[in-house]
Amino acid sequence: MSMVALEWNWLAHGAHLLGLAALAVAAMGFARQARWGAAVWGLAGAGLLAPTAPQFLPDLASPPQGCVLSALTFNTKLTRGPTEALIAPVVIAHPADIVFLEETVRPEALANLILAAPAFAGYQTAFAPDANLTILSRFPLSGRHGAMFLSATAQIEGQAVTLASTIGSRDHHDNAPAVLLQKMGDALAAVGAPVMIGADLNAGPLSEPAMALTDRFDDAFASAGFGFGATFAAPGRRFGALGPLLRIDYLLTSRPFTARHADVVADYGGSTHFPLRAEFVFAGHGKNSAPCQP
Repeated sequence: MSMVALEWNWLAHGAHLLGLAALAVAAMGFARQARWGAAVWGLAGAGLLAPTAPQFLPDLASPPQGCVLSALTFNTKLTRGPTEALIAPVVIAHPADIVFLEETVRPEALANLILAAPAFAGYQTAFAPDANLTILSRFPLSGRHGAMFLSATAQIEGQAVTLASTIGSRDHHDNAPAVLLQKMGDALAAVGAPVMIGADLNAGPLSEPAMALTDRFDDAFASAGFGFGATFAAPGRRFGALGPLLRIDYLLTSRPFTARHADVVADYGGSTHFPLRAEFVFAGHGKNSAPCQP
């Protein structure tokens, strides 16, 4: 990977912020009648914001026919304090059919608190303790596997669906994060089943690590969300007091899943991230608009 690409990976985390800053400079230039400079800054800002522009437009496409299910992904990392007691109420307050949890210090302890809630009765779990990853599913799970990422097979409307969770590297000094995520995508695609991924990729949507997966799988927020979709940093991180600035958490799917709504949950339980929740149509499966069944 070239140095230009490496530098872009860093900038891509906050490309939308750079775009907004460029438009602000352009506005000041116009106010001071520096039209040529303002035009240059305006074009730069528009270019940086162009990839996110569709996320501010209404989706007029009709959803496909099929049953519906929801998913939530949540990096539960706390800077301090008991993770389970703070995080469990957030998940319980925003129930989903499939829940992906990352960076959980005691995965089984947290899962037990969540499963004790009536809304999660009967859910099944999969863990990758070494990677601090967890999947909770309203649908039966089998074939649990945790190595480079956590995966399990869920039975949804009689169809085997591969569920996967991972957390991307924070080190973007070489192409290793993109290579690892590309290998993950290859492994999931090789299974030949529909795929759903919940992940904190530690990478913005325009970076090579994120595009290693988003080029292959549908990004729920890009397809069905509104706005910038920033999930990091929550107030659990010091600079989170400024509000979330970066979109680094993702729900990704293959066909026949189609996202019909995606949103950042305004609840964090002390975590350094906000959760991301989405609703999907499992096209061609189950009763139309009814909850998906095992």
